[in-house]
Amino acid sequence: MAATPVYAQGAAAPVEEVLVTGSLIHGAEAVGVPVTSLGQQEFRQTGALTVSDLLKSIPAVAVQASSSIANAGGQINRAAGVDIHSLNSNTSPRTLMMINGTRFPAQGHGTDRFDPSIIPQLAVDHIDVLADGASSTYGSDAVAGVLNVVMRRGYDGAMSQVRYGTADGGDAKWQAAQLYGTTWDGGDVTASYEWYDESALPGSARSTEFTFNYTPWGLDDRTPINSVTPAVASTGKPISKLTTGCTNCYSIPLGTGWNYGDTAAHTNPSLPGSTPTIAWAALLAQPGALQNEINPYFFSDVTAAQQRNAATLTFDQRLINDVSFFSDDFYQNRRVKQRYPVLVNPAKNQNNFTAPVPTTNPYYPSGAPSGLQVNYNISAELQPIVSANEISARWSGGFNLDLPSAWTGKLFYAMNEEENRALATNLANLNNVSAALGNIVPAVAASGSTPGQAAFTKPANIPYLNVFCDPFQFTCNSPVTLDYISGHRDYSEHYFISEWGTNFDGPVLSLPGGMLRAAVGGDYTSHHFNYIVRTNYNQPSLALDNLSADPEKRTQWAVFGQLNVPLVGDANAMPIIRKLDFEASVRYDRYSDFGGTTNPKLSLNWMPLDSVTLRATWGTSFRAPAFSDASAISGVQIQPLNGIAGDTDIYPTCDAGQVTPTPGSAAEALAKYLNPASPTCASIPKFPGGIAVRGGAGGASLIRGGTVLEPEKAKNYAVGFDYTPKDFLAGLNANATYFHLKIDGLMQGLETTTGNGLRDPTTRFTFILPDDPNFAQYVNTLIHDARSQVSPAVQSNILFINDGAIRNIGSQQVSGVDFGASYDWDLMDWGVWNAGIDGTYFIHRTIVSVPGTPAVDTYDIGGQTVACPFCNPASPPRFKYRARLGWMEDNYSATLFMNYQSHFFSNQALPPAANLVAFPNYSDLQPNYIVVREELVFQAGLRRSP
Repeated sequence: MAATPVYAQGAAAPVEEVLVTGSLIHGAEAVGVPVTSLGQQEFRQTGALTVSDLLKSIPAVAVQASSSIANAGGQINRAAGVDIHSLNSNTSPRTLMMINGTRFPAQGHGTDRFDPSIIPQLAVDHIDVLADGASSTYGSDAVAGVLNVVMRRGYDGAMSQVRYGTADGGDAKWQAAQLYGTTWDGGDVTASYEWYDESALPGSARSTEFTFNYTPWGLDDRTPINSVTPAVASTGKPISKLTTGCTNCYSIPLGTGWNYGDTAAHTNPSLPGSTPTIAWAALLAQPGALQNEINPYFFSDVTAAQQRNAATLTFDQRLINDVSFFSDDFYQNRRVKQRYPVLVNPAKNQNNFTAPVPTTNPYYPSGAPSGLQVNYNISAELQPIVSANEISARWSGGFNLDLPSAWTGKLFYAMNEEENRALATNLANLNNVSAALGNIVPAVAASGSTPGQAAFTKPANIPYLNVFCDPFQFTCNSPVTLDYISGHRDYSEHYFISEWGTNFDGPVLSLPGGMLRAAVGGDYTSHHFNYIVRTNYNQPSLALDNLSADPEKRTQWAVFGQLNVPLVGDANAMPIIRKLDFEASVRYDRYSDFGGTTNPKLSLNWMPLDSVTLRATWGTSFRAPAFSDASAISGVQIQPLNGIAGDTDIYPTCDAGQVTPTPGSAAEALAKYLNPASPTCASIPKFPGGIAVRGGAGGASLIRGGTVLEPEKAKNYAVGFDYTPKDFLAGLNANATYFHLKIDGLMQGLETTTGNGLRDPTTRFTFILPDDPNFAQYVNTLIHDARSQVSPAVQSNILFINDGAIRNIGSQQVSGVDFGASYDWDLMDWGVWNAGIDGTYFIHRTIVSVPGTPAVDTYDIGGQTVACPFCNPASPPRFKYRARLGWMEDNYSATLFMNYQSHFFSNQALPPAANLVAFPNYSDLQPNYIVVREELVFQAGLRRSP
């Protein structure tokens, strides 16, 4: 992809004394961990056209791009989250994003990320990154640090930007943006608009990268048996779950079929006197499934089509002496459309299915025995489509006050809105699929608010579903039939924050080292959240459209203060103490749902030499439970576990050769329940059927008896230095910061794979077994829940429930070093040159998932998956840095970048031993890599005359 920005630039008005991110005091220098600031020069230097892209230049910041939903967990709304020191949880960010110093709601349909690119690049003055806990100043979420996007204001002139890029196979991108501003005596206005359009990249264009067939690399083919088109028939349940190894499978010959609606008797078996055009002998001649195997991603888009419109406005006007009005506003609307892959929820196991076919189906192969099942990816006829949109907006205003004694004040109100919606259509309802094939769908009893459903069959006016046909050659089924089996899932999230706030700061008294300054303030915030799900694709019948809503609200008030104390300055400097600054801040937050929390912070800067500054900071931070953490709907999943329940056999009760279940484990309790006289591994299924409850804690309230989440609490400290010589090597700056953070009371889910699952005594409390007197009720309620992916037909097979929903449990510690160095020098006629390097090295990343289990450092596991049952497989690379060499003269600039990322261990299960024979040196080590690229920029300036 190539991108060439074209600029027309005006002049910016003088900027008043501003707040440094992390401080409440105007004009105060950063004390403790320094603030990294990126502005328009860095945009031009790197060629980045979004804030998220620019932040990739800071190794301490991970940018979690979610440009595709072809991978599980992707964000259909295309939000690209930012994450300082890779500390975000799976459900909510631990990095706080602010816009113009005021928090913005978490984004994504799970409120699990912040995407600063909602502000167009041309509207950005600079972005501040504080990689240190800052709850003492800003409250919740500022555990790993703060990202503050500061919008342009007081701009005088105009600037335009145009961009085009493309990728091999599609994904064409167009972007256009315009900035305009004007100033007058006592006021200014700056406005911007950005338009963005991107086409989809089809999976068929990336079939080698997105595939389950690994045979080209000497491994095996993992394509599921139901990802075949045309269908594959099996005598009963297919022996293999993969297309390979299914000895009772037979492929529909390619080119077989007829167009629905043909009137000739020999081509339409539903007409009287006709016979099917496919015979059992033709199927027997094509044993296996490989003939019809199709890449599960073939019908999907790797990246979604996207269109985005965004606008910003900043306005200032002096009303009277010492009082001025300000307003900061923006609006973004992002629309997305994507063909959904069948291996990702909600299409998983819906549009690629295995279903029995009765002999009453008019398309049933002639001469075939009864009991055939069909394995089919119906996406060629019923393509899952997701249409989504995101709206991000703020309307804010207030007053800046010049007060007596050189104090300043600020009164403001901000109304923030974040809205996400995603509508998935053409999702096959398996009950109606069964009925359309000619089966009788059994009755379902009522459960909770979900009404019961009487047994039913296909209505007479619905043509039978034909699955013995090649959809690439024929129109196999009536649109009426496809509409009959087609369901939907519509979910929307609306997060609204209303904030009133005030802040006052100014000098208190003169000290020998300088002026002692203070700040005090407070705010009152109301949060309103609603998550609505409307779905029928997994209901007993499409006639049932289940509606679930989760309206939540909370209020919060806070008071805070800060002191900046210059102990030693120019007036009282002494040897080894040229300067000494101390800063203390504290904030008390009170929440309506879980109470109050107090968070202090102490920071110190000591300059022993004119060119050297030593820094230290200590403080506490917290993350309040997000609505998605506690929700009974948002992110909640109810899914089958093990093959007998409709999933894959990966959750065993005993290891191979094990005789007695592990004492204290869920497996042992299950053995005692099923066979009290002989509770051995032989007395229990190796892979029993189960149900997993994942997501928000409220989704597990039924089986927990209610739950209340507490905030995560963290302690941060950091030490570091800055070296900036004044004479020799002037232009050099070097810095390093050691950071350490511990988080207690992690809000996390404990899935069945945590530890050793059913075999692990330490996770026994996450499992509910049939010995619980309410077990049958729990199973019935969960299976018939609107979010359930578990078929009612397997209800009698369920032997355990895994409560994997979010709870406060465990702790995490992270330590490392952020470092940087830069050198700028002017070679006169040869231009201005610059060189630099910025990096992060993680020393430890230790996690205790379950109290009582050993702490595990995910950087020291050496790829030994078995020895690390509680490791987090998402640990980032230990070492990252970015080096640059640049040149600039007049309107031209050129920069050479080198990005380095160290190796890391994926901590995933190894491939089958048979496949490793050809790879004796195989491990789960992911090698390091280096990327080198260059940016050439030409800038043309058009300036407004004074």
